[in-house]
Amino acid sequence: MVALLVVGALLYLGAQEALRSRSLQLARFEVTGNSEDRVSTDQVIRATGVKVGDQLVGISTREVGDRLERLPWVRQARVERILPSTLRISVDERKASLVVHTSQGPYLVDDRGLVLQQGSENLVNLVDLPLPVLSPGSVITTPEFTHSARILRSLPDGIRDEVSTVRAASIDQIQLEMSGGPVIYYGAAEDIQAKNHAADALLQRSADSPATTGIIDVRVPSRPSTRSL
Repeated sequence: MVALLVVGALLYLGAQEALRSRSLQLARFEVTGNSEDRVSTDQVIRATGVKVGDQLVGISTREVGDRLERLPWVRQARVERILPSTLRISVDERKASLVVHTSQGPYLVDDRGLVLQQGSENLVNLVDLPLPVLSPGSVITTPEFTHSARILRSLPDGIRDEVSTVRAASIDQIQLEMSGGPVIYYGAAEDIQAKNHAADALLQRSADSPATTGIIDVRVPSRPSTRSL
C-alpha cells in the first residue's frame, strides 16, 4: 500500500511538472479559412482569449470556439490543440448576401439578417427599410427585411441574378428593380411560387417589347399585369 501511494504521488508530481513544462506552453497559432478583409488573423488570435505562454493542455477548445463564433463574420470555428505547442484554428466565414442602406450608411448583411460590417459590395441593395441603429453583430428582424430576404431566396436564378435593388418601405409595397429591366411589384412573401411563375412569364414577354414594359405587378398572382412607366 505504501509503495502504491509513493508511485501515485510520483505520478501526480510528474503530471504537474509536465503541465508546467515549457514544452507544453502555447507557442504558435495556426489560423486557416479566414480572409484578411473579412476577419484578419490578428482578430482571430485576439478573440481566442488566450496568449502565447499559456499552458496548451489547460486551454478549453470549446470555450475558444465559442468566443470566435461571437465575431460577426465567423459562422463556425474548429479549435484543436496540437502538441506540443500549437493551437490550430479553422474558420468558416459567413457570406454577405445584401447591402442594406441606412441613414448611417450601407451595411453588409447575410440573408438571415446578421449585420457583418459597415460597407458596400456588388450585391443586391436593400433600401427604404424602417430600421433601428445597426452595428456589426446585430440582427435585423423587421418584417420588411424578413419578407424581402424570403423573396430573394425563392427567386429562380435567372431572375435573382438580375435583381439590383429591393425597395421595402412596407411589406405590401416590396419592389424588385431589375438591372436594365422593369420593376417588379412583388408585395409580401406570400403565394411565392405563383408570383415567381407569373413574374418569369411576364419578364419573358417583356423581353420582346422592353420599351413598353416598365412595371410588372404580381402582387395578385392570379391577375398579373404590366404597364409602362
